[in-house]
Amino acid sequence: MYYTCYYLISALFAKNDIKTSTHSGVKTVFGSGFIKKEKVDVKWGKLFNELFEKRQHEDYGDFVILSEEEIFPLMQEVEEFMNIVEKMNQV
Repeated sequence: MYYTCYYLISALFAKNDIKTSTHSGVKTVFGSGFIKKEKVDVKWGKLFNELFEKRQHEDYGDFVILSEEEIFPLMQEVEEFMNIVEKMNQV
């Protein structure tokens, strides 16, 4: 789910000629260039931050197990975010 959002945001950046080279850079620029400027609702910044943190823990933590109850609502939010970004990229 993190990578889905990461690549959706990267598509927004490409459309707007924004370049970043790190995952933290994507997170930072998304916050400053889209969330703070109210191009995207703060809800999606919070979702991306949550997924970023989960990815960090899953990739670098020991024995991280996420429950279905924790994952399913996030999947629904990611799908909604995908629809929003697709509409933004069509404009």
